[in-house]
Amino acid sequence: MNLIMKLWAADEAARGLKVAFYGQRQEIMGWLTSILRMLAPIAVEHGGQALRESFRARAAQAKAQQDADAGPDPLQLLASDVDQLKGYVLQLKSDLETLNNVAAEREERLRRWLLALLVWNIVMTLGLVVLAVFALRR
Repeated sequence: MNLIMKLWAADEAARGLKVAFYGQRQEIMGWLTSILRMLAPIAVEHGGQALRESFRARAAQAKAQQDADAGPDPLQLLASDVDQLKGYVLQLKSDLETLNNVAAEREERLRRWLLALLVWNIVMTLGLVVLAVFALRR
């Protein structure tokens, strides 16, 4: 939940924050803000469950550590966290690739539709020209 609150606070701060730069006030709208806006729905949807699982895993590790005097190696914990982050990155990469494919398909459909409308416009224009020529000759 802490991560979600940090993302939300950063997004809200970036939206309303104004900075004086050489006497001008400019709204900060950088790449970080756009990334946070894109990731916020994902964090809201999946972040809670991931954080719950992380807290449960850490609580179970802490309990096991109390039961056994010799706890797990901190380096192994860090390695497991890195592996978990790699998994999240791969999932995010897969989701972005899917979104890009969907956008490309939609773009291709719109191009075909635009081409069809252009052909229709040409046919109707030629039809009206032919009709006008026949009407003037009679």
